[in-house]
Amino acid sequence: MRTFTLGLCTAALLFAQSAFALTIESVTSVTDDNGGSLSITSSGSAFSDGGNSDTNVLASSFSPRGEAALSGEINRSRSRGAESVTSTYNGEFDIAGSDADGNPVNINVILTDLTVVREGEGPVFSGTVTINGNVLDASELPEPAARIVRRALRLFVFA
Repeated sequence: MRTFTLGLCTAALLFAQSAFALTIESVTSVTDDNGGSLSITSSGSAFSDGGNSDTNVLASSFSPRGEAALSGEINRSRSRGAESVTSTYNGEFDIAGSDADGNPVNINVILTDLTVVREGEGPVFSGTVTINGNVLDASELPEPAARIVRRALRLFVFA
């Protein structure tokens, strides 16, 4: 009986799923038609049931649509599980552009532990966003502020 149990345990170990992980590192550079640039450095690990990554975006007068230009640095830490994704953003950036009348507009944005949790019925936001010195709770961002943040975080699509 002891030999049978030992053989069964050995077979279970051979056929059980192993904790297989991949380590991923990438560096991406993007330039726009106006000479602006974006540098993205990312590293992380992927497992069969999740993963994590750390991505840093450094922008210098980057204007992917030829409109307002973004300069600054944003870091994203992401953790993915079987049923949820948590992304935390920290950083500071400036947006330089013009209003409808052609007057210059400069917006300074600071992200402090801006956390987006995606699970269940939609994303949940926490942390703070500071826009031109005004501190706002991320869970209650007015639409104009949310639009600014969403546009900046879209830069991570290049990662």
